[in-house]
Amino acid sequence: MFFTRELNPRNDCILVVPNDGILAADARNIGINVIIEPSDGCLWSLYEPTSTLLEEIHQLRSDPSFSSYINLLHTYRPDWVVVNTCVNVLPAMAAKMLQIPVMWIINEILVINNYTMHSVDVIERYSDWIVGVSHATLSPFQHKNSIPRKIVLYPAFRREEFNPLSWDSNRHELRISHGISEDLPVVGYISAYFTPKKGLKDFIRMAIQLCHDGVEAYFFIIGNPVDPDYFEHCLQMVKITKWSHRFVIVDFHSRIETLYPAMDVVVIPSLIDEGFGLTALEGLIFGKPVVAYNSGGLAEILCLTGNEKFLSPKGDIDGLVNRVKELLSVESLRCRVTERNVSAVQETFGIDIFLHRLEGILSIVYGDIEILQTIPSLLLNYRDGTLFKGELTPTVYRLEIGTKRPFPSEFDFRYYKNHWRDVHVVSEAELYRLPTAPPIIAEPPQAYDGTATFHADKKQKSKRHKRRRKRHKKNLKKTKKLRLKRKHKKRK
Repeated sequence: MFFTRELNPRNDCILVVPNDGILAADARNIGINVIIEPSDGCLWSLYEPTSTLLEEIHQLRSDPSFSSYINLLHTYRPDWVVVNTCVNVLPAMAAKMLQIPVMWIINEILVINNYTMHSVDVIERYSDWIVGVSHATLSPFQHKNSIPRKIVLYPAFRREEFNPLSWDSNRHELRISHGISEDLPVVGYISAYFTPKKGLKDFIRMAIQLCHDGVEAYFFIIGNPVDPDYFEHCLQMVKITKWSHRFVIVDFHSRIETLYPAMDVVVIPSLIDEGFGLTALEGLIFGKPVVAYNSGGLAEILCLTGNEKFLSPKGDIDGLVNRVKELLSVESLRCRVTERNVSAVQETFGIDIFLHRLEGILSIVYGDIEILQTIPSLLLNYRDGTLFKGELTPTVYRLEIGTKRPFPSEFDFRYYKNHWRDVHVVSEAELYRLPTAPPIIAEPPQAYDGTATFHADKKQKSKRHKRRRKRHKKNLKKTKKLRLKRKHKKRK
């Protein structure tokens, strides 16, 4: 949403979502047009490739959802399409079928196995620009035969959106609600959901070791359980120790400005290679020292902000213990790190540098689009009134003054005495190059003032009727006169 919001002032953006949820509401609130397309455009095996991936891609071309996306693109005719996440393949396939340029944003690091290059090939085939949220996300695409442009665009933030004036009161409120005084340090773990890959067990082991070493601290575990058995196992690890009173479970919610301020150190022991590591960025925004495993994009964030010394090899719990212990034991070090993080995160991931990077990317995009837009459609060689349909989509269009006008339904099509035998099947790309005009709808001619017209008709009818009666009476009189004359002659 952040990317779309910043793109909208420079483009007429349309957000396509599968359902009318929070994302759609947020988009409408900031003036972005929203289209609900319930078709599922995702293929999850692109993230974790399997031997059947290429066959699944082939089958998608005959999926009804594919033609739905093509129809959608014909209707709105975007100049370029942005696809988000590595699994969202159908919109990209539909756009490339119509020869629309595609920017594919990669937020994840593909799972590396024997079939990873199949995923890489698919993403490269259906994109013109691959934008990664970190160098780590682009690592699978760095091979010698790669064609699409590779660009890094780090996520960004606007500090004012986190309501900085409330941080001090939020810190005091959350701490006091759990009986924690200001002089006691709090080490925090935060994740929207507790899953094994996010390293909650490693955090608990680290915390227990710190308690064992005599470190006086409390530990916030912030998140929501999705696997009850896993979460219960983690809780049992805490309950069997004599330090269980130092652990506080807090529900995660989207108002993170009420959560981070209460912490003094943020620990991110992620066991998977993160595409970026938004939790680390959030910790830095709030000025917190961040200790993390060297997991994908997490390493980039900490290195770019001068925090590389707080990185520990993945799975090295002792490394986490030593780094957190150093921060907790030297308050002046925490203060220096906090001060540096506030300025470093603004310089590296603030809105100003993001917009500068975005402008550079858009200059490339607009240059490529301008070249493509000079190619006219071959269908302009046909005369007006010619009927067309795409090779994969059912909608029929009528050529009118250099545009294509769709028939919304078969009823509309037949209302104007059209026949299927007159419809030309053409490539979707050629059809797309024609601008789309308003639809042709079956509308019988109607008078603007039906009542007045009806009365006028009645008056006209009554006048005609009077004239006929008058002629009829004249004819009757003539007939009677003739009969009387004949009778008079006979008598004579």
